Amino acid sequence: MTQNFVDVSSYQGGIDFSQLDCDGVIIKVSGGTGYLNPYAAAQHASALAAGKIIRLYHYGHEIGYQGTAEAEAAFFLANAAPLMQGVEGLDLDYESDNKSDTAWAKRFLDIISGSSPTAPYFYANLAMLLAYDWTGAGVTQYPLWLAWYPYNTPQGWGPLSGLPALKHWAAPAVWQYSSTGLLNGWGGNLDLSIRYDSPITTQGYTPEEDTLSQAEVLQIQGFINGAQTEIQKSLEVTQQFFKDLLTSAAFDIKTFDQKAGQDEGGVIINEVRANAAMLVAIASKNPTAVAAAIPADIAKAVADELAKRLAS
Repeated sequence: MTQNFVDVSSYQGGIDFSQLDCDGVIIKVSGGTGYLNPYAAAQHASALAAGKIIRLYHYGHEIGYQGTAEAEAAFFLANAAPLMQGVEGLDLDYESDNKSDTAWAKRFLDIISGSSPTAPYFYANLAMLLAYDWTGAGVTQYPLWLAWYPYNTPQGWGPLSGLPALKHWAAPAVWQYSSTGLLNGWGGNLDLSIRYDSPITTQGYTPEEDTLSQAEVLQIQGFINGAQTEIQKSLEVTQQFFKDLLTSAAFDIKTFDQKAGQDEGGVIINEVRANAAMLVAIASKNPTAVAAAIPADIAKAVADELAKRLAS
């Protein structure tokens, strides 16, 4: 599932989010080292009372108030602090006169990430995303909030086209697709965004189409952890089998070497470690799949032994 967001600044003073059909709100708090949105506290209170998802953002290098990344981050954090109740994350709007300074953006994001409950979003328009090296600067470790308006006609929820190709991110976490949104409950234009991801507490994101709940994330993590445990157990069983096989009095090591190659037993064990498909097959207790990954002349013996040991 996706979520619908609006972002607001001083242009939306007096907005009542209880009257607005949206999932979340991203509120401008500050700009540069001196600008403050005079309506930020009221907008935050309204969004909080209406049960909306809330994020706060800073406009980097606001004209007339430009500062270093350190100074602007400190200004933002100081003024966001009284508004943190119910806030999901802190974000950077980066589109002013220093938009080519990728290092500035990275430094600002690094600083605020320590105070943001989830990974900060990096907001930028498509043209500047394509023009500069955000990967080299390390900005791509942060989720992208893409600004790109394929149409300028007034509209409601839902982008009117598909996403553009991106150079440095696989996909955006959030796409602001209109600056001329019209929604019941507000008489002027609104910026409309669609969010594809669930916020995460570590930097970076998974570009999935649908939202994953926290419960689903934990379920997936549990599955991975369980699979690793089962794979390790199966690997130990497999290694023990080869050890038993190679030391068995009934096993002719010369014949084995002729058929499978010098010290093939060690090679097979290493391949059991390295071959993901084989490990998955072992973990799923599928001897037929295991056999397919092992040299044919000993496949049946391996499959039979694994079937007995894994069933016990």
